[in-house]
Amino acid sequence: MSWNKKKVQRWFRVFHRDIGYLAVGITLVYALSGFFLSHKNIFPATKTERFTIEFPKNLQGDDFVSYWNTNTSVKLNHYKESENRIQLFLEGGTGNYNKSSGVVGYEIYKKRPIITFPKFNQ
Repeated sequence: MSWNKKKVQRWFRVFHRDIGYLAVGITLVYALSGFFLSHKNIFPATKTERFTIEFPKNLQGDDFVSYWNTNTSVKLNHYKESENRIQLFLEGGTGNYNKSSGVVGYEIYKKRPIITFPKFNQ
């Protein structure tokens, strides 16, 4: 088997070019991910949407849950009741219900599509 010098040089040049493209691609991925991770205050991974709604005053635990389920589309996972308020743990967010005023304030957190990656094992 004879080696043609021009063919060998051509294949080394092609190989060197492709390795260079790979190295530049990996460098760009690391640079962008490092930039996003170190600038979380500028580019947050989640977007917060705040809502305020009026409920009847002085609702207690189970009455509040049934009223919540009939009047909102957000899933209520759990709640924690205290003397003057109910702390809400929602699907993708948190909130509070003030018993004396009847005001419910809650936040829903939505992931930004480019900065966060989807979970594959759900």
